[in-house]
Amino acid sequence: MRLSGAAALLVLGLTGTIGPAGAQGAQDAPARAVRVPAASVAVAARRELVGTVPIEGSLVARDSVSIFAQVQSARIEAVLVDIGDRVEAGEVLVRLDARPLQVQLAQDEAAIAAGEAAVQQATSQIEGQSAALEQADRVFSRAERLLRSGAGAQSTLDDARSALASAQASLKAARDAKANAQALVEQSKAKRDDTALQLERTQVRAPVAGLVVTRAADLGQIAATGGDPLFTLVQNGVVEFEGKAIETALGQLKPGQRTTVYPSGAPPRAGAVRLVSPRVDVATRQGIVKIALDDDQDLPIGLFGRAVVETMRRQGVTVPLSAVMTSAQGSLVQRVGADGTLETRQVTTGILDGAALEIVEGLSAGDTVVAKAAPFFRDGMRIRPVPLDETPVPEPVAPVSAMAPPGDVEAQARTGDARETVR
Repeated sequence: MRLSGAAALLVLGLTGTIGPAGAQGAQDAPARAVRVPAASVAVAARRELVGTVPIEGSLVARDSVSIFAQVQSARIEAVLVDIGDRVEAGEVLVRLDARPLQVQLAQDEAAIAAGEAAVQQATSQIEGQSAALEQADRVFSRAERLLRSGAGAQSTLDDARSALASAQASLKAARDAKANAQALVEQSKAKRDDTALQLERTQVRAPVAGLVVTRAADLGQIAATGGDPLFTLVQNGVVEFEGKAIETALGQLKPGQRTTVYPSGAPPRAGAVRLVSPRVDVATRQGIVKIALDDDQDLPIGLFGRAVVETMRRQGVTVPLSAVMTSAQGSLVQRVGADGTLETRQVTTGILDGAALEIVEGLSAGDTVVAKAAPFFRDGMRIRPVPLDETPVPEPVAPVSAMAPPGDVEAQARTGDARETVR
């Protein structure tokens, strides 16, 4: 179809009008904007660091004393103390039935008396036999002299010799009888002493001063020398904390190091390391640590507790623990530049003091880092830093040209669309 000259001129006019106006409108349109994510930041600071070792365990008796009956098959007549009582050394805790032993003691005394009478009788016999022996010896000597002088007979000498031998045998028998009687007396005395000791043991006494923590003694019970103890004492009432520390921390612990023990349901108690076991359990890879308490009053045995032992103090650069990420390359932090640009740095860590972690290498005091490191923050990305003690406010919207090089626009736009303030 052919257009008339007027129509053609109209089309050309419209085209010229629309074309330049449309191009100018595209140039005047506002630049596409992106949101800059806000993130909480912290400043690496130099401070005093305190190295600690945590220990979990229980309150135990420093020295526990078990008290058993030492009289076999004796009935308990009286129980004089109970759990929770404090007793003195030598104090009577239980009285056992002593009547059978009292009877035995009387029999032993009677046996001693009879034995001493036998000794006295044997002594008298020895005196008589000694006199008889002297007489026989004189008769023998006279008969021997008469025979040598020719005035005596051989038979007389033989009779005198026989009488002398008989007197010697009788004296020896009397002396043996006395020795046997004395031995019986000594035996009876030993038996009496043992009975007296058993009688004394019917009064079951505390061997040391302490606190009664268990009781198995009941009225009428037949006490035995084996089995469960009648009582258990905490010697002098001294209670301490016993816990376990991992093997890698045992080398940091030394006797005398100050610590604080936190018993369950009781106020914290100050103390000091008393003993570090030289042995590590092969199953748990832990070693025993004992802590003496400055104040152990009103602490029940067996109460669970935690202890924190201070092992060192030094100055160091720290950041919040949450600012450090762990990766295959090691520990990482996300350093924030002056313009908000992120830079991931590898660091060497040291002491963990509460929520603060020491940075031995990789950061300097005054460096700013993302307070809660996250893998979606990348190198070169820009953030709006918000100090930890400030409340985040909505991010401003800025043109792309004012925010980052063209290569970063798309990533920042995506981040801005799904922004999250990290605290």
